[in-house]
Amino acid sequence: MAQKIHNLLYNSVIFYGIIIWGSVLFGCLLQKMIINEDNMPKPTRHWTRSKNINSKRYKRDLAAYLDGRALKCVTERINGIEEVVGKAGAIIKKDDELLIYSSQDVLMRTKIEWLYAWELMSLDGVVITAPDIEHGGEERTVIAFYSYWRQLDN
Repeated sequence: MAQKIHNLLYNSVIFYGIIIWGSVLFGCLLQKMIINEDNMPKPTRHWTRSKNINSKRYKRDLAAYLDGRALKCVTERINGIEEVVGKAGAIIKKDDELLIYSSQDVLMRTKIEWLYAWELMSLDGVVITAPDIEHGGEERTVIAFYSYWRQLDN
């Protein structure tokens, strides 16, 4: 009888140990990956270690992350209304400034340290609020939508 109880306890400890180990392993895998709508795993992006959006490191890392992004459309929010101000452009980091080019013009130029920016939840673009050096230092809110494909020449 004691041998049966010992075997039962031993087997249950092994069984629950495997379950716990498997759930910990699965949790670690989920932490490193996100399942998208096609049920295909894709790695998450960790472009900065700083979580304080007001820190210089966060702003510097964000500017480096945005540098070279192709844009399909740029809108500006004025009194709660968004208006399209440019199409087909790019976000460029130059020295300590972030520039948004669109429609062959500089739409916005700001110092990286003055920057308040965050990505849209869909990851299709970025919202940038900062004083604009190009337009007399007035604070502007610009939404830049990324272009994910290359335009083909006909």
